Amino acid sequence: MKNDFHKIKNANENVFKTLFQFFLFLCTAPGLKYALGLIRRRFTKFGFVNEKQADYNIWVKTAETTEHLQKEYNEILARSSDSTLHSFVLILDGEEESFPDLVVHSVIKQLYANWELLILCNGKLLQNARKNVNNYGEDSKKIAVHEHLGFTRNTDQLNRIIANNSSKFLTFITSNSLLAPGYLLAIAKQLGTTPQSELIYSDDDLVDNYGNYHTPYFKPDWSPHSLLSRNYIGDCFTISTTLFEKAGGFRPALGPAILYDLLLRATENTSAIAHIPKILMHKFEQDVTYKPEYQQLAKLALEQMLTRRNTPGEVCEVDGFKGVFTIKYIVKSPGRVSIIIPTKDQAAMLKIAIDSIFNLTTYRDFEIIVIDNNSSSPEFFKLIDEYSAKYARVFKCITAKIPFNFPALINLGARAATGEYLLMLNNDVKVLQADWLETMVGYAQYKNVGAVGVKLLFPGDTIQHAGVLLGINEATGHLLINESSKSAGYHNNLVTVNNYSALTGACLMVRKNLYDEVGGMDERLPVEYNDIDFCLKVLQRGHFNVYLPMVTLYHYESATRGHPFRSRKSWEQHDRDLKVFKSKWNNIISHDPFYNVNLTRRNTDFSFDVR
Repeated sequence: MKNDFHKIKNANENVFKTLFQFFLFLCTAPGLKYALGLIRRRFTKFGFVNEKQADYNIWVKTAETTEHLQKEYNEILARSSDSTLHSFVLILDGEEESFPDLVVHSVIKQLYANWELLILCNGKLLQNARKNVNNYGEDSKKIAVHEHLGFTRNTDQLNRIIANNSSKFLTFITSNSLLAPGYLLAIAKQLGTTPQSELIYSDDDLVDNYGNYHTPYFKPDWSPHSLLSRNYIGDCFTISTTLFEKAGGFRPALGPAILYDLLLRATENTSAIAHIPKILMHKFEQDVTYKPEYQQLAKLALEQMLTRRNTPGEVCEVDGFKGVFTIKYIVKSPGRVSIIIPTKDQAAMLKIAIDSIFNLTTYRDFEIIVIDNNSSSPEFFKLIDEYSAKYARVFKCITAKIPFNFPALINLGARAATGEYLLMLNNDVKVLQADWLETMVGYAQYKNVGAVGVKLLFPGDTIQHAGVLLGINEATGHLLINESSKSAGYHNNLVTVNNYSALTGACLMVRKNLYDEVGGMDERLPVEYNDIDFCLKVLQRGHFNVYLPMVTLYHYESATRGHPFRSRKSWEQHDRDLKVFKSKWNNIISHDPFYNVNLTRRNTDFSFDVR
């Protein structure tokens, strides 16, 4: 109950008063509904209630039987007598201790039969590879072994070998990965649905020496900024031969990061990128990112990407995480940031927020616009007078004598703003680092970026916000809320830059022209979901919302207005907001593109779910 109590408590409010108000709420019908849901979540968490939980290893082995996949394949053949040839490309760099026989067998076992395998072999394994291929019987005719002389200076040779094949699609596999039998079948089905697809990737997991599957990675749909923080797609993916050539094929001097570099260039040349939310690849526990040189070469690939895209910035390694980076962009399009802070009284808390901005921020081109929503305390007006005199050029306060309506307050501030960038900021936050604003502007300046959010922490150094997921519980949820600030999250998603459908409005930056383009904030959502609604409008226009883990603020959540479970009236308002929100966005609530369908909808811990 500690976290729930923290969420409903207002700053500077007597503990007993909070408990009394909460008790009164629990005596209402909405309060009883909330209490029952809370009890069920707690029982589920501690194992007293079993909600469709299953052993992942058993699930992945039985999810799609061979008979079921064979039936699907027969249906594909019945619809079209001409099946597309697919080329698997297995590159062996000479460091393998033995020939990857299991990998080749996973190719041979593909139910979709129209494939060929190109083994590009370097070093001592060449003769061994040619010898092993002869052991595959009739399938040997579909396997070709070619010598290559290494990644460093002979990528032209690799490109020529690949260019000489006649298939329309290439699937790159590595010596530590096993294909699921239905891999090519899933690719064929995807191409049947989206024939324009040029790059296709799937989910994957790890497999141990005993054939047990674990640690699934259920990935999001195409997330361009996530790819720049780490290779979340992985080294096994399918790409059209046309896109491979258009991207320039392989480039030298990138060693084990050669496929990451290819992905970076390929995604610059197409938007036809598809994700299949199925486990189609099983990786042995040690992968390419563990190679000592990978870190340096992946960083080099990212630095070359910045130069190629004319987006100057610094590629920063994340301490303690191999293959994980953040990029701090140089501000090429500087402009004033208008920081809009709605408030009612709360002078002491507002002072903490404003002082942290003025005292720490190194990006000095900003203004602060306080929106006074029916304040009455003398301390508040004294503070406003003080700052109006002290920071006359960059501080102002606008009076809004209207019932609380967060979107209306932000829209009012936006109309008064003189900046090229808008920053919605709660009055209950505290800035913790000097470069926070310039880092946010560094991302917000680019046209493919929509809203930019940050990592927000509760005062106890646990996660309050690191992105918002759709389809959780009633409609939305903050991912991994209450996790330790030191946690890496699900496959490092707390320490990497990521794309999400939505981010919280407690600290949210957007270009002023984009804010105006989407019509600002929807005033039909006065209390809740308005920030999520705004992000979805931005996403709908084709812009990617971005979470920045390297910018951290404290957030004393909802310290001014409290939470919906404080009274019957506030819950009824919550219910109205929820209905409006669902009526607008039910399609994305049912399928958040940045949250995999195989993950639970009952909480935000990214646990595996069976439906």
